[in-house]
Amino acid sequence: MNNFLRRLQTSIIQRIKVLSFLRRETGFSLKEIILQGALGGLANAVILVIMTMALQDIYEETADFRIFLMYILAMVILFMAQRRLYFRWVHLLEAGVDRTRNHLAGAILNSRLDFIEGMDLGEVYNRLTQELNNIAQFGAFLITGIQSVFFLLFIVIFLVSYFLPSVIIIGIMTLAGTVIYLGIIRRISERYQHVNAKEVEYFDLVHDILKGTKEIKYHAGRREHIENDAGEVSTNLRNKRIEIGRLYNFGTIFGATFFYVLFGVIVFIVPLFYSLPAGMTIILVAVTIYLTSPINDLVVRIPIFQKVGISIGFIESLENQLLKNEEKIIVPAPQAARTLQDFSRIELDKISFRYKNHNNGDYFSVGPLSLTVRRGEILFLTGGNGCGKTTLLKLIASLYTPDEGKIQVDATQLNETHLYEYRDLFSAVFSDFHLFDRLYGINLADQKSLPDYLEIMKLTDKVSIKNGTFSTLELSTGQRKRLALIVAILEDKPVYLLDEWAAEQDHELRDYFYKHMLGDLRRKGKTLVVVSHDERYYNYADRVIQMDYGKIREEIATNHQQTQEKQ
Repeated sequence: MNNFLRRLQTSIIQRIKVLSFLRRETGFSLKEIILQGALGGLANAVILVIMTMALQDIYEETADFRIFLMYILAMVILFMAQRRLYFRWVHLLEAGVDRTRNHLAGAILNSRLDFIEGMDLGEVYNRLTQELNNIAQFGAFLITGIQSVFFLLFIVIFLVSYFLPSVIIIGIMTLAGTVIYLGIIRRISERYQHVNAKEVEYFDLVHDILKGTKEIKYHAGRREHIENDAGEVSTNLRNKRIEIGRLYNFGTIFGATFFYVLFGVIVFIVPLFYSLPAGMTIILVAVTIYLTSPINDLVVRIPIFQKVGISIGFIESLENQLLKNEEKIIVPAPQAARTLQDFSRIELDKISFRYKNHNNGDYFSVGPLSLTVRRGEILFLTGGNGCGKTTLLKLIASLYTPDEGKIQVDATQLNETHLYEYRDLFSAVFSDFHLFDRLYGINLADQKSLPDYLEIMKLTDKVSIKNGTFSTLELSTGQRKRLALIVAILEDKPVYLLDEWAAEQDHELRDYFYKHMLGDLRRKGKTLVVVSHDERYYNYADRVIQMDYGKIREEIATNHQQTQEKQ
């Protein structure tokens, strides 16, 4: 009994959660939906009552044209109520889903970068697509469900008025059938959560296959292993879905069989205890048969309602994770004064940053370290793989928030008030850069030098730009990196962060990058922080910072001016 009550409590909470979510995201009026649903249910019930009156007239061999007119009026009311309810609700629901999708996208943009980098992409894709689609498809189901509930309520009142003993028997049987059916639904709900976990796992594998195709193709063992994993997950997913389908079909068959049993009880059992005129028995059977449609409708809707409740739970869980990891940042008004643009130096004072694993344990840390970046200088970062160079770039740009220490721009200590403007000082090409298919935030009318940069980067015959969109991104890694640098230059920011940009370039472009491009950008007043392993070009930097195990091991001053004079 306690288990039943707990399940009932959980089920009620889930349904309240669904209604709460829909009200919050769609702004619908529960009162309006209920009133219109009640109107549709009443019209349906009136139609049934009119039909029973017509049956009675047929049985008594009488006819009344007024009954036909009442039937037509009830049909018109039902049509108008359903039309308004469906159109209104579908609009509200789609608007709410769109609002939720945009809200989640905004929450992702507002979350800490280190948290986003550690997110399960399969889970995010699942929440933003499949789970939101489940909610979007729920509108019509909820409307018909509300109408069915009120229709049943009105018909029960009608039956109680004329067939009270029969209603008691039908009610007891229906209650027993409902308890059994809800048990089936609970099992479906539990298995749906398992299916969702397997879908996320499969999304992750597909992501690995798409991103790691080349690594898979040249390694037969890896290919066989990942194919086996994908096949195993797919088989598990299939089996779980088959199990859900089996339970769902069993519930449907149980519902249909239950009604046949109910009809048999009305026709064969009830007359043994309660005498009814033949005409009234026909009406009772007809009404009961008519009730199968709304009851079956509710039976079908219950698992959908349960599924939507689970989907909302998944989405709210993702939303809570994003909110928990939201950055503290204040977006200034468009007309606010920009005080950091003319900075002289950026100082990192004893900053530390720790990566976290899924169990909140530290598994790599950078710092404590102190560094000053002076305006107009060329600063190289070097060191072994995994020593923290890219992390330091992200700390300089405040893409990562230090766990300890502070960042100062001249005399201004960086906080959430300045963070938005501070980040706008930077353009970057990281080693794991993403190249958008269009030039977001760049006014091409002011970019007369774009053709020259395409020619310098040997991309003139590879890609073009029309209406701010690249003609193609089907380029080699090195070519994509050149295009990413062009985009960064077009952004025209004071500071450039370049993470091993020259690593995938040929000798000619690498030579041009170090000997000419860095100097040209510097002469335009730009500050450059470059991750590089090309020791033969170190003299083109003002300073070289060598890192080791997340700390600055040494700082080497170079004779950059002397190198320039020799040229």
